[in-house]
Amino acid sequence: MTQLKDVIWNPSGFEDLKKYSSKNNDFLRDASAIFFERAKLEQVYAEGLQKLATKARKICGDAIGTLRKSWEEIASQTDAEANLHKTLSSDIIEEITKPLKSFAENQKEARKVAEHMVDKSAKQLTEKRSKEQQAKKQAFSKAKESETYTVQLETSRGKAISDKELTKLDSKCKKAEESVEKSDKDYITKLVDGERARLDLDSSIQTATDTLEQLEDERISYFRSTLTNFTNFFTSVMPKKDECYKTMDYNIQNINPGADIQVLVEQRGTPRQPCEQLLFASYEEDLSNPMDHGRRKSALERKREKLARIIQGERKAKTGLTRLNSVYQDTPSFSTKESQQDVGFKLEHSQAVIDMLDASIYRINVALAQLDSYNPPEHPLAPHITERKDKQGIVICYLRIPIGSFIPRDENEDESLYTAAMPADYNNSTYGRLSSGGDGDFDDEFDDIDPEFEEHVDSVNTTGGQGNNIQQVEEENWYSAIDQCQADYDYEATEKDELSIRIGDVINVTLRHDDGWWKGELNGKTGLFPESYVHQL
Repeated sequence: MTQLKDVIWNPSGFEDLKKYSSKNNDFLRDASAIFFERAKLEQVYAEGLQKLATKARKICGDAIGTLRKSWEEIASQTDAEANLHKTLSSDIIEEITKPLKSFAENQKEARKVAEHMVDKSAKQLTEKRSKEQQAKKQAFSKAKESETYTVQLETSRGKAISDKELTKLDSKCKKAEESVEKSDKDYITKLVDGERARLDLDSSIQTATDTLEQLEDERISYFRSTLTNFTNFFTSVMPKKDECYKTMDYNIQNINPGADIQVLVEQRGTPRQPCEQLLFASYEEDLSNPMDHGRRKSALERKREKLARIIQGERKAKTGLTRLNSVYQDTPSFSTKESQQDVGFKLEHSQAVIDMLDASIYRINVALAQLDSYNPPEHPLAPHITERKDKQGIVICYLRIPIGSFIPRDENEDESLYTAAMPADYNNSTYGRLSSGGDGDFDDEFDDIDPEFEEHVDSVNTTGGQGNNIQQVEEENWYSAIDQCQADYDYEATEKDELSIRIGDVINVTLRHDDGWWKGELNGKTGLFPESYVHQL
């Protein structure tokens, strides 16, 4: 059965659901008031009862399905209740009116908590997007300013200008470049913050929708019980009206919360649309923006390196989440439904951030390919990327992945899918080094895991047996040598992904980067070492 959270997924849909829930709460209050009047009207003639039946019909409002049908039947039967016993008045007030009013108040408070959570997330998203736009404009401005100073410096060197003036121009260029680096870093941070805020809002809407659906189920069920009590009072004191109230009770017993919610789903819900993810866009990517070829290429490669480091951290965090989710599934006693749902949300969010960063890096690779007149690379996310320019000419890029579409992802390779189609002499050496196992920290979301649970996770991951053998075979295939070289000098590794070598060592070369670093294997260890320290055999 389709749930509300499957069709209520965006702020506008949730706003409509809020209004509907608010009207339902008013319906309970109005119903409680009508029951109170019904008790008072036990002492009056049929004319008063007929007026009350009319009011009962009017409050149906947006009520739907079996609940509406049962309530309308009660209103119709009330027309025939002209002579009711005065003794029923106090029973109706104490057993119907007061509990129903209290129930409506409790539902209202529970609804406010859920709605406040969404409002808070929406406000945070607005603030994050505002800061993101400011940082983006600042990054574009600083990049443009840096290019202006650099051009001035280059043109001034061929003119009759004092060394002092040249020194001042050079200083301005360096400061401008530092500003570009700082503003780019700030922009990327705020871009990721904005995406996380959007995902937090999505989670808040889903959680709040679950709460409102549960409240709606409770409301319908409670009202059904209230109506049952209401009819029981009359059937106990009015045998002559027994047949009438049996008809009312029959309709009340047919109230089906699930069926009514399904009607609500069909009437109020809309099919979920692809989420719109903002991608990283830089001044240098737009080849129509004036900039020196070499500086543009260098800037794009630096930005790609920054994004690659971030995506590596996200992938490590996702790996940890996947392990945690696997243990939750295998050992339910270590988790609750809420914690499993929370990990599920985080896995989805982690993949969304990875897709956003992956698509951003792909766009940079396309710009680099166009810059050097290569054919643009292929990428599975490419068909889902759109872009436009705002009034200021700043590029705005979106990633919209269709719901249910299959996107091939292979996060275990040293080179990302988006570099697969690049020419052989255009390898992304920096990103290749980063994705081949560089330094990085796992997400700090797992710092507060219970020690007993950590021991259990370790035991699960150390009893792989056959899986470890498979991983070993894959590693052997990856590091198959393409050449050999001999060390001319000693080199001591300074990073975790580097390889220490000594004069005379024969190294199996597995990969050559175009930045002066090679990857190889020596004595069972693999890592990077400088090309200038060896000669090819």
